[in-house]
Amino acid sequence: MSFAAAAVRRRELALLGCRRMLPADLTSAIYLAAGSIGLTSLISPRSPLSRAPAAFEALAERRGLKMIVEPVAA
Repeated sequence: MSFAAAAVRRRELALLGCRRMLPADLTSAIYLAAGSIGLTSLISPRSPLSRAPAAFEALAERRGLKMIVEPVAA
């Protein structure tokens, strides 16, 4: 297998290798796919560019997992 390392860094992907998985190892993935695990609590609010300093402050204080700062379309 090969991949572009730059794309992995840019998209902040995490790669995890595994050998000889058992069916029981897939339980978490099956629950995620079925919507059984609530993921909305992991999503931090989006902030407009004008509130970027507050978003970074919240990130520094660990009040979110990933801050998204969106420029406002003109």
